Amino acid sequence: MLQRLRPHLFTAARLLLIAAGLGYILWTVRWNDYSAVPPGATEPVVHQGLRSLAAGAHWGWLAAGLALTTPIVPIQALRWWRLMRCRSLPVSYGSAARLTLVGLFFNFCVPLGSNGGDVVKAYGAARAVHGDKNAGPGARTTAVISVVLDRIAGLLGLLILAALAGPLAGGGEVGRRVTITAWLILGIATAGALTYFTPWTRRVLGINFLTTRIGVFKSLDAAVVGYRQHRGILAGAIAVSVPVHLCLAGATALAGYAIGVPTDLLTLIAVLPIVFLVGALPITVLGLGVMEPTAAALLEGSGTTFNQIVAMLMAYRAFLLVYGLLGGLVILIGGSPGTNTDAPIDPDADHDSPPTGPDTPSGADTPRPESA
Repeated sequence: MLQRLRPHLFTAARLLLIAAGLGYILWTVRWNDYSAVPPGATEPVVHQGLRSLAAGAHWGWLAAGLALTTPIVPIQALRWWRLMRCRSLPVSYGSAARLTLVGLFFNFCVPLGSNGGDVVKAYGAARAVHGDKNAGPGARTTAVISVVLDRIAGLLGLLILAALAGPLAGGGEVGRRVTITAWLILGIATAGALTYFTPWTRRVLGINFLTTRIGVFKSLDAAVVGYRQHRGILAGAIAVSVPVHLCLAGATALAGYAIGVPTDLLTLIAVLPIVFLVGALPITVLGLGVMEPTAAALLEGSGTTFNQIVAMLMAYRAFLLVYGLLGGLVILIGGSPGTNTDAPIDPDADHDSPPTGPDTPSGADTPRPESA
């Protein structure tokens, strides 16, 4: 009986969290202009409500923010494509780019934070390699793992950006909180990776025992451990994630300046990666109701009002929606994910190759397929 109810209880708990997040925003936000006395002052200051912020937004700053997001999808697709190609998965850069756009579309449809689209990407990639004569054994599992590693690389890029920008954020309390948080999580992630990939810790923790006794663990573990031979590709995936998130954080900051956010740029660049990281938690759609209180806590004392935080993060979601709608168009034109993949790529051919130039990870050669 309990097992039957468990999925429904989980769904109900998530719906309650979503309702709580939305309720927090609706309760806290001020729709109309209001006055408040700042700490240490004697005279009240008038703050704009959400309606005034939206009506008075500077469209030039918003357009600049949207323009700054244009490199994001091509670099994300390149990052994922390289993770697949180094494991000999016959998926083209064009297919990776299409599935990346489709994933952005489903981020708005699945209440899994910013990870909802990853489920669709994994399904599309696995479907693309299924039955392909050029795909080696375990190709579908490797395709799914490539999506997981792509997501992890992106999250590590967020943390690295926050860790680097935090000390530059004026040296105040905000920068200190961000720096400590980012380096702490990076340390935990590094320790976890070393523990998993080191042979003797795998033996001590029983990882090898599980992977030899349980079939599903064996296939998943083989797909993950296979990347030990491609450390350069993994490092490159993490490296290119930093400019991706720098563009996204910069675009969000420009949206904030469009509605009068007074916080300096370096502080926003340091804080927003942590806010995006919280938004990746599989709780609500694109972190709605979760990112706002996190940003408010980190930006406390910086002069930015809660109304401005809500408006700035709604602009961030609007930027992503633009590319999500392009993903919806891809679905309308090409069908369901994984049904319109390109033919396998000849590694010596020039067709459908990824863009070259500053967006390509430096020092990393184009991955060649390994023997199947």
